[in-house]
Amino acid sequence: MNLPTSLPTLAATRERRVMALSQPDASRTRRQLLQRSGLLSLAISPGAMLLAAPPAQAEVVDLAEAIDKAGRQRMLSQRMLKAWCAQALEVRGPQPQQVQQESMRRFGEQLLELGDYASTPELRQTYDEMQRSWQSTRQLLGETPRPDARLGRHLSERSSELLSLAQRATVQFEQLSGQPLARHINLSGRQRMLSQRLATLYLLRAIDAAPADAERLQALARQDFLTGQRELHEAARAQPQISRLLMLADQQFLFFDAALRQPVPGAAQRGRTGGLAPLNDVYTTSERILEVMEEATRLFARQGGLG
Repeated sequence: MNLPTSLPTLAATRERRVMALSQPDASRTRRQLLQRSGLLSLAISPGAMLLAAPPAQAEVVDLAEAIDKAGRQRMLSQRMLKAWCAQALEVRGPQPQQVQQESMRRFGEQLLELGDYASTPELRQTYDEMQRSWQSTRQLLGETPRPDARLGRHLSERSSELLSLAQRATVQFEQLSGQPLARHINLSGRQRMLSQRLATLYLLRAIDAAPADAERLQALARQDFLTGQRELHEAARAQPQISRLLMLADQQFLFFDAALRQPVPGAAQRGRTGGLAPLNDVYTTSERILEVMEEATRLFARQGGLG
């Protein structure tokens, strides 16, 4: 399945479902809201969630694509850890093992492409550092997934370092342009990362491997996402297709946010019937919102004009 072709159909289906269920109803619990949204029961074809990003190119062709791909590295740094945690916790989400493998493959490929495209000493230094960081992170991600707090903390630290380096590279590419469109590509791409960052922090808390200030980081990421959506809506006023995707992302965020507000299940709770449900909810809804924001970012980057 090719995402750019299939997404409008999927998006239209989900948008109708979401809009029909978006009216306030105080009697619903968060769990009921998630169940009735259809996001937990929507059938997922094999590999569907692996297509959140378009097929990788052999090389970066322009600055818009560089910003998009550099920004995607931020998302992948979190998504591969999220998928590792999902396996460790036996989450029954959309193919976490394949999601991890595909995310790692794409990160490695794009790292080489972006390193080749890096045109300034500052960018080349950033990608040299990222290459070294990736080697150690990749080795840790090769460990058998298990709810080991110490291993989880090591992975969290390495992934955070990758995230920081990918953020630095994305900003450096954006600054080469200085045009508003460059910021919009960067910002839309950052929304992808925030969706994965929020889910990853939640799953790390279940393993007791999250940073000590995980709840503060989650609150900050949530606020950043909402602020980013407002700016993107303003930027997309003259872009109906992007505007529709952003509206869909807004609606899907309601369900994602509801999933994140569920108490994190401890080991004892996870062993009971239905104990994994909150983890499944967070994992699945994070994949849904990623799919929409990936397409929105692609459309921003496709406008061209950055050289």
